[in-house]
Amino acid sequence: MKTIVLSSRKLVTSITICLLFVCMHAANAMEPMNFVYNKSDNNEIVYLYDSISQALTPYLKYDFTSSENGQSKHKTAYYWKAYTQKWVPYYLLTTTTKGENQIQEFALWNNKKQDFSLNKQKSISYKQAGKDVPTFVYFKWNNKDDKWEVKDANLLESYMELVVNNAVKSGKNASVNKSIE
Repeated sequence: MKTIVLSSRKLVTSITICLLFVCMHAANAMEPMNFVYNKSDNNEIVYLYDSISQALTPYLKYDFTSSENGQSKHKTAYYWKAYTQKWVPYYLLTTTTKGENQIQEFALWNNKKQDFSLNKQKSISYKQAGKDVPTFVYFKWNNKDDKWEVKDANLLESYMELVVNNAVKSGKNASVNKSIE
């Protein structure tokens, strides 16, 4: 009987120690990432900071360019490939402004073609005559037909009306209802 009690104590102790190690690693995995930013006018580099080793590891890099008239701005993102110790292109975001209208184009880097041609998307925000709220149109590139296709076209005004009406119906914000009337 005594040996059974001793062996069960050893088993409980062993399980407790194993759980302690498993939980400790899980707790460390939940630790938030710390970032350090190095900004200048034309680029930004984001580093991961390891508080234990106090080391900085490159993580993301952004290059910013704009046209001479300032209407077109480009943001090119790169991620750090540790085993080659090189920056690898990630995505390109282009924003073009003409008056109150804005066009944004996004594309991921395509390694095979060596260009930004994957998952191409475009959004256009423009004002219609007589409307105070801009219209928003979302496009996605169709590789088969080699053209842009409209995926969503919404009036921002309709969206805001829906949000306000839902807030009023749920009773979360009674002051919204009074300010609209």
